[in-house]
Amino acid sequence: MLKRAWYWGAVPLALTLALPAAAAGQGLEVFGYATIDYVDVEGEPQTFDAHNLNLVVLGKLLDDLFVAGEVEYEHGGDEIALEYGYLAFRRWRHVNITAGKFIVPFGRFNQDHPAWISRVPGRPNGFARVLPATYNDVGVIVGGGLPVGHLSRVTYDLWWVNGLAGEDGADIRAMRDNLEDVDGNKFVGGRLAYISRIGVNVGVSYQTGTYD
Repeated sequence: MLKRAWYWGAVPLALTLALPAAAAGQGLEVFGYATIDYVDVEGEPQTFDAHNLNLVVLGKLLDDLFVAGEVEYEHGGDEIALEYGYLAFRRWRHVNITAGKFIVPFGRFNQDHPAWISRVPGRPNGFARVLPATYNDVGVIVGGGLPVGHLSRVTYDLWWVNGLAGEDGADIRAMRDNLEDVDGNKFVGGRLAYISRIGVNVGVSYQTGTYD
């Protein structure tokens, strides 16, 4: 029998944490969001699921050096992971350099997947199994943008990361957590996008590499 799953209440809950005055003076920000699901799968008991609670820290270390990190607690704390943690150097207007663990911008959905950005309870079919999503990796990324005409712009991202790793025929979702490069084969990729003045975002992403 085909199972049907319904998800209700996938609404982000904004969390605001008070910071000491000294921390705020250093440019430190702490905030978070949460998603609570009500799951009704045919043939199984209905249940609430504390899908995720995410805590985010952003800080300015020097004039041009920033730090960002996000810790995710999934399913009531059964799974705890570092969503991203990186240093970003932003001295130049059109060039940003980031190093650490970051969300790879392969496809726009990767960057927009948090519940407080994406307003739908699920993921596009292409990002469920075909493409790696949500896809975090460790490496270096260079990105930025240039204005085009009135209020439109072109953005670019170029990255060099550990890449995917897994057995032949493995589910691509199971190949993502190559936080320490186990095969020595780095992946390189890029994304070029055009954002119109009314917010339409059209882009193309490419990534290549070998895995064992």
